[in-house]
Amino acid sequence: MRSRSLLLTILLLIVIGGQSYATNPRKLGIGFRYGYYEDQTLFRGKGSGDSNTYISYSSHVNNKRYRQFPIYIQFDENLINNWSFTNWFLDYNQSSVYDSPPVLSGTSYDSLIKLNTVNGQTDDFSIKSNQTLIAIFSSKYPQYTSLIDSKSEPSMSADFDVQTVVMGKTWGVFIPLGNNHRLFTLGLGLGISYTIGEYRINICDPYIVSGGIISPTGPLLEEYREGKCSNKINLYKQNSSNFGLGGNGTVKLYSYIGESIELNFFEADLYINQPTYESAESEASAAANEAEKNIDPAESAVLKPSSIIDPAFNYGYINYASIVYRF
Repeated sequence: MRSRSLLLTILLLIVIGGQSYATNPRKLGIGFRYGYYEDQTLFRGKGSGDSNTYISYSSHVNNKRYRQFPIYIQFDENLINNWSFTNWFLDYNQSSVYDSPPVLSGTSYDSLIKLNTVNGQTDDFSIKSNQTLIAIFSSKYPQYTSLIDSKSEPSMSADFDVQTVVMGKTWGVFIPLGNNHRLFTLGLGLGISYTIGEYRINICDPYIVSGGIISPTGPLLEEYREGKCSNKINLYKQNSSNFGLGGNGTVKLYSYIGESIELNFFEADLYINQPTYESAESEASAAANEAEKNIDPAESAVLKPSSIIDPAFNYGYINYASIVYRF
């Protein structure tokens, strides 16, 4: 009953706002924001009939926050009517992540953390192979079976260092309150992306989750629990300089749209980047990288076809406040 009343109130605000006011559009300008971003990358199977996600970000393991670059560009907004809009978006991001955790099956990181916690103290624990999807990966990609079977408690993990540019067009709606005020802006966008960098798919023996909590210093940063790919062996590595599909989702709780400045409070943005990969790197380059990362090349099964894993380099922003100076 309460949700119905809230929905009715929102609809009335849209109707009243749309009939009573000429809403100011957002304009081209330079913005300054205060917030952070979190990596939300995942790695899916790319083989025939394989839609499994084998490696993914986790809210419980290696969930680090990063301070985002404070300056950004805002483009002109085109109002479709007094409560809907469309605009172009452009964003750049750099992510360097190591030991991204394996996706679990039949359990969760939260459950394992609770299971290994006694009297408020959590012990280090390792991920068992049967708690992951590595057996499915091995059956679908048998060229890796002998390497996986040679390990006592194998799990999958990933390292990546990529730069991405995502651009496209967003369509959205909001609740207008007068000429200058908006509530609950919601938008979805589609476009293209460009990715440059590399990613590495690794085998751990085992993957270990730390019982202790790491507490970084500085504003906006929160505690997190570390995961480590121990006895890491590189399965293969992929370099990238490719275009792909891009997307954007945005939420703004409140906005003030003035004549010279714009203010926004509590914004959330998700950027999706699905690059296209075509070729694997050379064996010489891969071996050189093994030595650089202190991974024994003799133990590495680096050179295999690149049509194994499909990465999606996604990331999200949370801005507590931002201000835009209109040109």
